[in-house]
Amino acid sequence: MTLTQEEVDRLLEVIQKERPDILPIVRFMLAIPCRAFSELVNAKVDQLQDNNTVIFIPTSKNGDSIFKPVPLAMADYFNSIPNGCPWLFYQKVDGEYHPLTNLRHAFEVCRKKAAVGFPNLSTFRIHDLRHLAVSGLVLHGLPVQLLMKICGWKKDQSHIYCNISQKSGAEYFLSMEKEALKLASQGTTDGTTK
Repeated sequence: MTLTQEEVDRLLEVIQKERPDILPIVRFMLAIPCRAFSELVNAKVDQLQDNNTVIFIPTSKNGDSIFKPVPLAMADYFNSIPNGCPWLFYQKVDGEYHPLTNLRHAFEVCRKKAAVGFPNLSTFRIHDLRHLAVSGLVLHGLPVQLLMKICGWKKDQSHIYCNISQKSGAEYFLSMEKEALKLASQGTTDGTTK
């Protein structure tokens, strides 16, 4: 399942309005391939390691421990988790912090509202965030070996999870070609390239 940037923005807009407590976990899952319920919902603050740059997942689906990188855009969120809150992703109810055990329901409510006028969102599931994250990392050139480590795969499954539209693939190729031409045209005064 692929979404356009407009569809992603619409989904995030509805989440921000309707259920802002799930916005951080959804943003994280858009950037880093994760299993919401087995890896993140019950993740605790003490799993945040190396100056808040990685989240340690003690047991992945394949039984191994894995590390999920913290995107720079999420650093402020992780640094702002309140003292006394044990959860990486949480909701505050009556002054107490709780894990997002209602994530699936909250996501569905927001997805249905966001789908009005955006038909691709009508069948979008929370697990599809994992597909979007894998596709984004592939488009940004992350080597397969690193993608496998982040996802917790013992063998390459990018062909299953990577859903890049033909248009996105073509746009990516053109942007890379433009970047290569730009770098090639930058030279020093003696005519050699840097």
